[in-house]
Amino acid sequence: MKFLKEISNKAKVACLLLVGGAIQPVIGQDNLVPLFSEDKQQYGYVYEHDSLSYIIDAKYEKASGFDNGKAVVKTDEGYLIIDERGRKLTRKPYDYIGWSNDLEGTLPTFYHGELMAFQQDGYWGLLNSKGKEVIKPLYHSFKKFVGGIAVVGIDNPNLGRKQYGAVSTDGNEVFPLVYDFIEPLLINPKLYKVGHYGVGGKRVERLFSADGKELIESDYDKITAFSNGLLCVVDKSGFKAVFDQKGKQVTPFKFTDVSEVRMPRYLVTNRHGRKGMLDVLSGKEVYQPIHKHISFSDSSYTVESFPEVTVANQTGKALYTLRYDSLRNVGENLFLYEIEGNQGVVNAKGEVIFYDEYEHVSDFVGGRSIVQKRGRYGVIDTEGNVVIPIVYNRIEREQENYFRVTNGHIDIFDKNGNNITKDRYPFIGKISSDMYLVQRDRKYGYLDRNFNEIVPLKFPDAEPFLGDYAVVNTGDYYGVINKQGKWVITPILDKLQSVSEGLFLFHDNEAWGTLTADGIEMYRSEGVELQVREGVVLSRFRGKYGLINDRGDECLPAIYDSISEVRDDHTVFMYKDGKRYFKYIYGKGVPKPDAYKQNDWIGEQTEGFAPVKMYGRYGFVDFLGRLRISARYEAVKQYSEGLAPIRLGNRWGYLNKEDQIILQPFYEEAQPFENGMAIIKKKGKYGVIRQDGSEVLQAKFDKIVPLPTGKWLVCEKKDRVGIYARNGMKGIYGKYDQVEDVGNDMVITLLDHQYGLDRIDGFSVIFPKYDLIKFNYFDNTFMLYKNEEPETVMIGVE
Repeated sequence: MKFLKEISNKAKVACLLLVGGAIQPVIGQDNLVPLFSEDKQQYGYVYEHDSLSYIIDAKYEKASGFDNGKAVVKTDEGYLIIDERGRKLTRKPYDYIGWSNDLEGTLPTFYHGELMAFQQDGYWGLLNSKGKEVIKPLYHSFKKFVGGIAVVGIDNPNLGRKQYGAVSTDGNEVFPLVYDFIEPLLINPKLYKVGHYGVGGKRVERLFSADGKELIESDYDKITAFSNGLLCVVDKSGFKAVFDQKGKQVTPFKFTDVSEVRMPRYLVTNRHGRKGMLDVLSGKEVYQPIHKHISFSDSSYTVESFPEVTVANQTGKALYTLRYDSLRNVGENLFLYEIEGNQGVVNAKGEVIFYDEYEHVSDFVGGRSIVQKRGRYGVIDTEGNVVIPIVYNRIEREQENYFRVTNGHIDIFDKNGNNITKDRYPFIGKISSDMYLVQRDRKYGYLDRNFNEIVPLKFPDAEPFLGDYAVVNTGDYYGVINKQGKWVITPILDKLQSVSEGLFLFHDNEAWGTLTADGIEMYRSEGVELQVREGVVLSRFRGKYGLINDRGDECLPAIYDSISEVRDDHTVFMYKDGKRYFKYIYGKGVPKPDAYKQNDWIGEQTEGFAPVKMYGRYGFVDFLGRLRISARYEAVKQYSEGLAPIRLGNRWGYLNKEDQIILQPFYEEAQPFENGMAIIKKKGKYGVIRQDGSEVLQAKFDKIVPLPTGKWLVCEKKDRVGIYARNGMKGIYGKYDQVEDVGNDMVITLLDHQYGLDRIDGFSVIFPKYDLIKFNYFDNTFMLYKNEEPETVMIGVE
C-alpha cells in the first residue's frame, strides 16, 4: 500500500489514500489519519484539520486508516494492530494482517470493526479487535466474512487443490473442510452455494443457509439467483427449474432457460426455443413454453404464438397438431424446426428429440441422420442417441445401411455404429458395380457390397470395376479380371484403361488402340495419342482431335480443332477453321468442310436432323449436310419423338422424318411432342393433342404449361388456374389463383390468399382456409398452417 506524502492542514474532508494508482477514502477515524514523513521515510498519524505534528510517531513501513479506533500497521518485525494512542493490541507481530482475498493494493478492513484475519508461517487465523487470537492459524486461506461466516481453505495434496469450509465469528465450524467451493449468493449473503467439481471439472452445487442448514438437498449443476429473490437451478440433464429462497421447488425441471424481464413480477421461460411465462407471486405458469415471443412494455405484455400446424392425411383427416414457425419433414413422424437460428427435431407427439445441439441435421434414412457439431460429424438415431461419435472430419452414406467415415483414413461403419473395416484399408473406393476397390500395403484388391474380400489384395495398381470387368496391374503389365478375380485379358500390355463396360484403351509398344473384353482390337494407330473422356475416347494427332465411340469404332478422324462432350442424343459438335459441325457418334461418314455452305442458317440439331434456311425457306439436313427434308416451309422447329412442327400458309402442322406431313397445318401454334403429346393453339385457345391428332385437352384454355410431374397446368377465366392429369381424363378446372401438384394425385390450391387441398379429379379435400399447406414427402401427409394474432395483456405499471 502507498500513502499520500502531503496533507493540507486546511482540508475539511477525509484523508485520501492512493492505492495502485486509484484514489480511495480512508476508512476509519475522521480526525486521525496516516502521513508519510519525508525525513524518516516512515508513516505516522496526524490530525487532519489544522496540525502537522505527529500524534503517533512516524515509525511504520505501512499504515492503514483507523476503523473503530484500531488500525493495522507494519514494522520491521511484522504487522500489528494499534489503538489511537499507538499502543500495540496484538501480543506479537504477524506476517500479514488482513484477508486472503484482499485485492492487491487495497487496505484491510475489520469485519464489523471487530475481527481481522492474520497470516503466520503460511497459515491463517483470526484476531479480535483486542488482538486476541479467536482462531489459531490452521488454514491456508481465510476470506472476508460475508453474512456472518468466513470461507476458509486448506491445501489437499492428494487432490492437488484446496478444500473449503466455513467458520462463524466465534470460531465455530459452520461447514466442514470438505468442499471444492463455497460461494455466497449476491442477492442474499446469508445463502451459500456449496459443492464439488465432478468429471471434467463440472460443478455440482447445493444451497445452504449461513447457519449450515441445507436448503436444496440434491446435487445440481448450477444455482443462480434472480433479482426478485427466486433461484434458477440446473439439473444434470441441463434442464432448469425455479426455487424460492427457502429451497421450495416452484416449477418442475422442464426449461432450457429462464430469464428476467423488465417487470420483476414475471420470469420468461424457454423450452427448446419456445417461450412461456411464470408469475413470481403465485408461482404459476401464466403461459406454457409453446410460444414464439413474449415482449414487455411498461404497462403490458404481448404474447406471439407459433402457427398451429395440423398434420393431415390425403383424406384431410387430422393426425396430430404441432406449433412451430417452420417445419420440414426429415423422417417418418420427425420434423426439423428452426427458432432464432437454432435447429431442433420434434416427433409427432410434440416431444423434442433435441434442440440447439447440431449445426446441420440430414434427413433420417433407415432411422439414421448424419449430424454436424463444431465442424465434426457423427450419426444419430431417431431418438437422438449418438450411434457414431461426433468426432469425424466427414461422413457420407454408403448404401442405405452403411456410412463412409473419414478421419485421416477411411472406414465403413454399419447403422449400429460398428466399424466394419476396422482400419484394415488405408484406401476404400466408392462402390462401383457392387464392388469396392481397396488398398493395403501398396496392394489393391476388391470387396463385395457386404465388404467381404472377394479378390485378394495383390495388385500394385487397379481400377474400380466397370460392369463385370476391372483393369489391374501385376507389376509389369496390365490385364483385365472379372468379379471372380480370373483373367479375362491376359496381363501383357504396357498400359490399359477402362473406357466403357467391356471396352478398354491400350498403349503398347508405342501403339494406341481400343480393345474389347473378348480381346478383339477395334482400333489401332502408331501415331495417334488416345485418352478416355466420359465413356468415349478422344484421339489426338498433331494438335487435332478425333473421336472413338463407346463401341470402339472411330467415328471422327483427328482433324478437328475441338470436339464437344457427347450429348444425351449421342451427338457431338466439332469445330474446324471457325466452322461448327455435328455428328451422330454411331453414324457412318463425316461432314465435308463445305457440307453446310449452301445453307443461309443452320440451327441446333436433334435426333440427327438440324433445321436450315435456304433461299428464304426452311428444311432439315443430316450431319453430313445432306438435305433430308426439303426447304419448302415457312418455319420449322426441332424434331422430337420423330416429328417436327412445320408452318405452311401461316398455320402449323407436324412432319415425320420421311418428309411426310402427318398432321395437316391448321394450328395457330404448335410445340414439339413430349411423351407422345404436344401443346397446340387453335382459335385463340390452347389445347393438347396426341401424335394422331386426337385431343387430350380441348383447345379452350388461355395458357397451358407442362409440369415436371407430367400433368398440365391450365389457365382460364382471367388468370384463374387449374390442373389436369396427363391423359386429360381427370382435372381441376381453372378456378384457383395458384395450384401445386405434389405428384401423388393431390393438389395444393390457393384462393384469395388461403390454401386448400384437392384431388386431381376435382374433389375438394380441404377447402382453402389455411395460411399455408406443405407436403411431407416421407409419409405423403400434409402440414396445414394456421396463424394466430398476437395477444396483448394490460397489467398496469409495476
